[in-house]
Amino acid sequence: MVHVASLSGVQRLTFDVAINLGYFGEEGFEVRVDETVSGSRTMEALLGGSVDVALTTYSQVLLAVSAGRDVTSFFVITDRPMVVLAAAPGKPEIQRVEDLRGRTVGVTSLGAPMQLLLVKLLRVHGMTGDQVTPVVVGGGVAPIAALEHGKADAAFLNAVPFEILHDRHPKLRILADTRTPAGISAIFGVPAWPTMVLAASSRWLGDHSEQTRGFGRAMARAAKWIRERPPEEVLAHVPEALRTSNAEPALRALRGEVAGYTIDGRMPAWASAAARDYLSGSSGKDVSVDLARTYTNEYLEAKP
Repeated sequence: MVHVASLSGVQRLTFDVAINLGYFGEEGFEVRVDETVSGSRTMEALLGGSVDVALTTYSQVLLAVSAGRDVTSFFVITDRPMVVLAAAPGKPEIQRVEDLRGRTVGVTSLGAPMQLLLVKLLRVHGMTGDQVTPVVVGGGVAPIAALEHGKADAAFLNAVPFEILHDRHPKLRILADTRTPAGISAIFGVPAWPTMVLAASSRWLGDHSEQTRGFGRAMARAAKWIRERPPEEVLAHVPEALRTSNAEPALRALRGEVAGYTIDGRMPAWASAAARDYLSGSSGKDVSVDLARTYTNEYLEAKP
């Protein structure tokens, strides 16, 4: 039995499919999952020793290693954040990021990944973080109400809420889009961005090398299955609590997200370096870390 702490959310779809289709069992082990409310809580569970593996963000891995902790990413689940920054429907004067000066921008919570993304986006457009005011709008579909009721002039939305809002307001203005390689490159300067990962201590990985390789094979099979099956079939593996009453926005979102679930799970060296530089510049923390300590592709090799 491998004990895994995991964020909930659609970005762990590959993991859920691997569990539901029995791929981990076919690799010779079962998985027990503890759901957490944030990437930091997931990392706390791993560092505290209450779980063996964490499904968390690569940013959390970088922060942990920079603090001297032993954490290594061994499978990249998604290579893009899959969020959209949209202007409020009642603010047609906001046409580009520069128009956000003096405005409010909705984020899930203060200090959360979306706020760091906002800081990075502003810098790309020649602005500073103090030129906008971040406001907490929550996650899920909550940003929709914030945008429609004037609580925020713009806000970050995950793929499904964005599709729902776009259905209501077809002329909705997109200011930034991380669902595509082009959108990611415009912000980060690289075509892919390591977002969700599986991570464990290097000691655990070394002591459980066959299980680690089994994780890689099971996740790769699940990602391949997602790409090959109809969206309607894949959507059935999304936890019921994350589904909407109207399946069509979720299906559109899924069609756009499929390419973001990596099949090989590999961490390119350039992607790791870009993530470190981004985190250092956006969080205000010195993330001076040997990248070789933050990830490994060793266990993604086929058995000899």
